[in-house]
Amino acid sequence: MTSTAISRLTLLAAIAGLAAVGAVSADGAGKSIFVENKCSTCHAISAAGIARTGAATAKTPPDLSTVGTRRTAAFIVKFLKKEEAIEGRKHVLKFKGSDEQLGTLADWLVGLKAG
Repeated sequence: MTSTAISRLTLLAAIAGLAAVGAVSADGAGKSIFVENKCSTCHAISAAGIARTGAATAKTPPDLSTVGTRRTAAFIVKFLKKEEAIEGRKHVLKFKGSDEQLGTLADWLVGLKAG
């Protein structure tokens, strides 16, 4: 194997490693934003090991483990900003974090596709 081929393989391995690290960081950041903003007061995400912490209500909000199979990140952003509705209802609370945090959260939620 030539030194050029070895250099290319090393570069590809480094890029793949950086991409994997980025994916882990995004997952960690999204989960942290979800927890820090107390989203688990109403919602569970069993696929991510997050239990619902709030008191029982007449209508329990959904577990979001599979939200990524039904919604896009753009929809989630609008829904959490109270600009979009599901079955005629807007989200109970408007997201109070930054737009960057909301984007990270929405991207993480869309990645949840576990059944």
